[in-house]
Amino acid sequence: VYPNPVTANNITVQFNKVPKGDYTVELTDVIGRSVMQRKLTVASENQTQVLPLNESNARGVYMVKVYDVDKQSVFTQKVVVQ
Repeated sequence: VYPNPVTANNITVQFNKVPKGDYTVELTDVIGRSVMQRKLTVASENQTQVLPLNESNARGVYMVKVYDVDKQSVFTQKVVVQ
C-alpha cells in the first residue's frame, strides 16, 4: 500500500504473488468503523489498484485490510492520511 503517509485522496494497493480471484479491500478507522469498501478482481501478478478516498475522510490513522472470497484476511497495513 502506498503512498504512506497519504497526502492526496488516493491510495494504491499492489497485489504481489496473490492468487487470481476476487478480493475486498476495506479501509477502517482506528475504532474499526468501515469508511470504504471496494470489491475487485486480481487478474495478474503485481496488479495495482488505485482507490480514491473521499475528501471527507479525516486526517488520521487507518487500516487497509484485504479479504479473499472466503472473507479470510490476506493482508493488513496501517496507513496515515495527512
